[in-house]
Amino acid sequence: LRLSEGARQSALQREADVEHVRGQDIESHAKAMELFRLFCRDGRDAREWRKNDLRLINTCIVQHVFGEKARIDWAHPSAALDQLERLVAKHPVPVQLRPPAC
Repeated sequence: LRLSEGARQSALQREADVEHVRGQDIESHAKAMELFRLFCRDGRDAREWRKNDLRLINTCIVQHVFGEKARIDWAHPSAALDQLERLVAKHPVPVQLRPPAC
């Protein structure tokens, strides 16, 4: 099967788009890990938590660490931080997710 030049370019563009999304996913996950470790190490007062920070933690970390049904209400930062505090207190955080010792 031989593709036309246009079809070949379209396929290459789709492949590039998929790689771009994968790269963004990796970056988002890395940022979420960094934020979660900061929370585990320094608590809710570690920084001024933005909705996007909490959305990343919810999307990339919470269900994987605390179970499929676990969620935080990232759209309401104060409530989300309360929920995250309870989750961390109630369930041990896996070693690989714990912040490095200072």
